[in-house]
Amino acid sequence: MTSITQLIQDALDALPAERQHEVLDFALFLKRHTTRRQPDPAERRARLAAALDQALEVQAYRDVDPLRWQREQRLDRVLPGREI
Repeated sequence: MTSITQLIQDALDALPAERQHEVLDFALFLKRHTTRRQPDPAERRARLAAALDQALEVQAYRDVDPLRWQREQRLDRVLPGREI
């Protein structure tokens, strides 16, 4: 057993059974979330295109004036080297 495995085992052995179940739940949670498959770039592009098509369909940005929005965004922060 590696030293980290032994440390975990020692800490686990010192816990009551109820807490050991919580540790197991957390370990399984970590396993599920670290082994998730990352979508390939083509799949990501397809999902993004579908989301953008959906936004167009419901006219999500119909009330947004793009030039006004851009001006407002630029006013929100000072550009590097242009501090007031």
